[in-house]
Amino acid sequence: MILAESGWKTGTLQSLDIQQWDDNLGWQSVGPCRDVAPVSTVKLNPGQSLKNVIPIGDRAHGNVGRCPRKIEHLAGRVRAILYFAYQSQEKFEARDPQGRVNVVSKPVELPLAN
Repeated sequence: MILAESGWKTGTLQSLDIQQWDDNLGWQSVGPCRDVAPVSTVKLNPGQSLKNVIPIGDRAHGNVGRCPRKIEHLAGRVRAILYFAYQSQEKFEARDPQGRVNVVSKPVELPLAN
């Protein structure tokens, strides 16, 4: 599996995000803004794993990056979502639309931040 790597930090996935549930808006991003297209990739072989630490933010405590966020306070249900994964380097370079996977974790409860 080929995963796009963020220019932000080596080994950090471009299309991995954290979302928080909002009763009015649905799932909303609280992760960093990924406004620059990836140029490098990480290859994940069968049986391998990868660990990423994703900073999160809200309007009350400061957004993470330049993208405006709608979540006022971090709390409640959060989940991780991987938007893209590619079968080959060539498919990544072509930005094959079949790479859109939307792999979503089971939501977990986040306590109210002070």
